[in-house]
Amino acid sequence: MRSTSWGACNDRAITLINAGKYESALAECDKAIALNSNQAMAYSLKALAYERLKKFKEEIEECNKAIVIEPKNFKFYLSRATAYRELGQYQSALQDCNSALNLVFQKSLPYIHRGYIYTCLNHPQNAIADYTAALNIDPSSSQAYSLRADSYGKKGHYQKQIDDLTSAIKISPTDSTLYEQRGYAYLLLKKPLEATRDYTIAIQIHPESTYPHLLRADVYKELGQYQKQIADLSFVIDIDPQNTTLYGKRGYAYFQLGKFQKAIDDCTTSTRLDPASLDAYSTAALAYETLGLYSKAIEQRTKILKLKKTNSFDWSDRAKDYELLRIFDLAQADRRRAVELASPCELATMQLCSPLIDVKKLAGADSVEWYQYQFDKQLKGVSTVVPFHFDDEGHICVPAQINSRHLELMIDTGCSHTELWKQTMPGIAKVNNDQLRGTKANGEEYFFGFFRARDLKLGNLVLPNVAMAVDDGLVRHKTLSGFLGGNILENFVVTVDYLKRQTIIATSFKHDRSKELVTVPMLLRNHCPYCTVKLDGELEVLALLDTGCPSSMSPESLLQSILPKKLNYKHHVLGPWLGCLSTERVELKSLRIGAGNLKSPIFEVFPAVEAPTMASEIVLGNDFLSRFKTVTFDYPRRQVTFEFNKQEEPGWASSK
Repeated sequence: MRSTSWGACNDRAITLINAGKYESALAECDKAIALNSNQAMAYSLKALAYERLKKFKEEIEECNKAIVIEPKNFKFYLSRATAYRELGQYQSALQDCNSALNLVFQKSLPYIHRGYIYTCLNHPQNAIADYTAALNIDPSSSQAYSLRADSYGKKGHYQKQIDDLTSAIKISPTDSTLYEQRGYAYLLLKKPLEATRDYTIAIQIHPESTYPHLLRADVYKELGQYQKQIADLSFVIDIDPQNTTLYGKRGYAYFQLGKFQKAIDDCTTSTRLDPASLDAYSTAALAYETLGLYSKAIEQRTKILKLKKTNSFDWSDRAKDYELLRIFDLAQADRRRAVELASPCELATMQLCSPLIDVKKLAGADSVEWYQYQFDKQLKGVSTVVPFHFDDEGHICVPAQINSRHLELMIDTGCSHTELWKQTMPGIAKVNNDQLRGTKANGEEYFFGFFRARDLKLGNLVLPNVAMAVDDGLVRHKTLSGFLGGNILENFVVTVDYLKRQTIIATSFKHDRSKELVTVPMLLRNHCPYCTVKLDGELEVLALLDTGCPSSMSPESLLQSILPKKLNYKHHVLGPWLGCLSTERVELKSLRIGAGNLKSPIFEVFPAVEAPTMASEIVLGNDFLSRFKTVTFDYPRRQVTFEFNKQEEPGWASSK
């Protein structure tokens, strides 16, 4: 029977270790050893205290003493194995685990310890074998399931990883880390909704924990549900207000939702906390550009270029801002640097952003005057009227010629790039071999090529040397050859006359003052026109004005506060970029745009998760736009004018 005095010292040491008072615990162990130096417990407790203090060499010394006294106690070998492992001495750690197994091969703990060492050695198959042996002995070990799940994840066996974590959760349903781990595994299997559910459960278990909020915020971004991302980021910012990364992420989410001033405010906070915050400068520059504040955008891009001078797109983006301000000497210098740094694919991307100018020629221009001439000549008093018709699916189709080949193109303000279907290319031009990346509505990547057309003819308008994208497109379409997109349209004033079925493309525009006109500011993002609208008198959202979309559309995540009912998504819409979306037709009360108000607007509402890249805005398509006599997109002056007909559209009324 042990002495009460030294045993009491050991008992107090255990209490102190559990309380996190490790130095005091060491003092009690020393008292116990002074009273009885031939008892292993005190040395073992000292080893544990040193482990908690991360003093692993001292832990090994104490384990050695305990093993001398009790050489058949397997726990002492495992304790020393832990210290060796933390010091990176994996072979010594393995030897101690093997010694423990020789003493008690029917225990699960030595297998778990050895499995973890194999994990550290990046031998996941050996680790899996040991964790499996541990589970054969003790099927109730959530730790063994969790560790084996990690090893399965390292081998890319994500479903097995999820299965093991599910087993661990059944054993330890209140362990929030298990849900966090399973959520990440679901993400690797491209199951974001399941990941979100697991992160939500982790938050419910520990509502004050910031980590699962951050994990869930990242998933919400991938799902395009920026309101929810903002809510999670705001929760963490309240707890950690000095975390610069959080402001940058939230700023980008605000930008996606069209809350540009809030985006700028968050990015300003981010760069104040960390002057090297590149993403925050970039988001702020995009917000300023969208608002037409090009000088401020240049300030942000200049800060980026002071920190990182090797990204060709940063130079190209600043060049475009200088061009918009007509500061051609600085634009020319930036173009030259962008072309010097750009890879062939990067150069093609830059060219598609400015399809009517030759980026390489501008960069190599001998004089600023020549640069300005090349930049301006495309807009020299051109004007044309082109008749159009609606195809069976509600797209606006106009006749065009590319390299003397007669084609039909869709007038598509909602498509950032002008592109042709691949199947139309024989006899027109050869497609460049370089492949560029794009993103579909569902978030999947696709590849497309490009070429330079000798000329593009629309009526009597001839545009020379035009850069165009080429992809597989809508292969089932019999007549449509591609899109005339925003990267060309943005250079002009474009009037779509729905009453006369014609499109007017010009370099200047003037409407007579009329009570039947509503003019609103137009924002330009990625070459596409947007404006702010108010739905049902309460919900203000950003709207894409899309002549290439037959129906008006909205993600359910934007309309949740005003949706009249639970949606069942009984219908579907199809498109080359959309894919196949589940939808339900919803009639709202009203839509206000500028001084005009429309009653009973109809939207095809879709689940945001099916099209995350278009989940931050509503789309006003041809069903909405064709209610007007004309819609004029004045790209140069950043405004759009609606001419409405009271007789045909009694729902519209001016508030003047």
